[in-house]
Amino acid sequence: MVRPPLSLLEIGDREYTEWYVLFLESDFKYWWTKYLQPGFSHCYVVRWTPLGWLYFNWGLGYAEVDAIVTSTMNPRKIEPKATHVLKVYSWRKSKLRMTGLPTCVESVKAILGIHHWCMTPYQLYKFLKKENEYVTVREV
Repeated sequence: MVRPPLSLLEIGDREYTEWYVLFLESDFKYWWTKYLQPGFSHCYVVRWTPLGWLYFNWGLGYAEVDAIVTSTMNPRKIEPKATHVLKVYSWRKSKLRMTGLPTCVESVKAILGIHHWCMTPYQLYKFLKKENEYVTVREV
């Protein structure tokens, strides 16, 4: 089904964003990681800019924001361990907010403007792969 284009009234409080969401197997071993799907224990986002990649990686107990100066436009080159990479086009509402625990999933949802209930990286991956009102997604 093709979604009709949004009118100016519908996008007045929104901002267009384009991010890559990277899913990978984390090196961290907590008690709850046994409940996560293989290959989906962590996620973060990167964004291509004219100077290189903007890298935003948030987890329990840490946050990393960095600029990676490189000429390669392939996100798999900056994270070779990524099991899945999604290019996400979204209309994000103007207010960023986290609605749950400060986890990697909540930070990615806040950046993309998603307010749907997802707790694990795999649930976020399944949500992004479905057609929905928040995002348009391509697998990279």
